[in-house]
Parts: sequence; C-alpha cells; structure tokens
Amino acid sequence: MDFGSDDFRNVDSGGVYLHQGEKGCWSRAADDEMIRVEGADLHTHLGWLDHRMVFEHTPLKEVARTIERWYRIDMEFSDEDLGRKELTATFENDPLTEILQVIELALGLRYEIVDRTVRFYNYGYH
Repeated sequence: MDFGSDDFRNVDSGGVYLHQGEKGCWSRAADDEMIRVEGADLHTHLGWLDHRMVFEHTPLKEVARTIERWYRIDMEFSDEDLGRKELTATFENDPLTEILQVIELALGLRYEIVDRTVRFYNYGYH
C-alpha cells in the first residue's frame, strides 16, 4: 500500500487491514485460503509506475522475466546457475543494450544477441 490504509479481504475467509508500507498476499493451499501481510519495499514493487525496473538482490532469472516483458525479447542462460546470481540495480527508460552491459559488468558475465534472443554466458565461456 503506497499511502493510507485499506481492507484486504476474501469474501469467504474474512480479511486483514493493510497499512502504509505493507502488502497483502492471498493464497489457497489444500482447500485452506489464507491472507498474509508482509512489509513491502514500495520502491521495488511500484517502480513500474514511473517506468523504472528496480531489482534488489533479485535472482537473474527473475530479472530476465521482467526484461523479457518490457523489451519483448527472450533471455537464455548457458548454465542454469547463472539464473541464481543476484542483481541489485535500477533502470529508468534505459536502452536494452545499456541494461545488458550493466548486468554483464555487475555479475561478471558476457552476452550475445541473436535475433530477439539474449544469451548469457560465464565470462570465460567460448
């Protein structure tokens, strides 16, 4: 919740009251519905409203999914371990090539672009 407070509820299971800086998460597991309240970093969660991608200790696999949606590309990793590397960065209307260069330098990777696919490799990979 960006400002103020509000009810967050499911029709069947009641609800919780959210305050500024909190987020509500609803889940259904084994016929049991649950609403959980968590602290929320609004800078990270609402950055898209200002055309910003904000990542804080975010696995590269999640970063890739966001970039794929924003830039309508595909991203691949030569090794699935690369997807677990964590990135902390904020991008605001940056060209794709600049974002890829930041990832390359910050995580010690290299990349290549073929058509609309970006593939990341470990730096020493040939």
